[in-house]
Amino acid sequence: MDIKLYGTKRCHKTHHYIEFLNNRNLNFKFLDVEKNKEFAEELRQLY
Repeated sequence: MDIKLYGTKRCHKTHHYIEFLNNRNLNFKFLDVEKNKEFAEELRQLY
């Protein structure tokens, strides 16, 4: 199972999380909420 990482390319925290996951060789799927409204809605549904 891959980790879902919601974020944006310009967010410094997103870059930190990507680096963290890559350094640990963890599989993840980056879901850009600025480029895809469906990802943004998925993220809102989590709250």
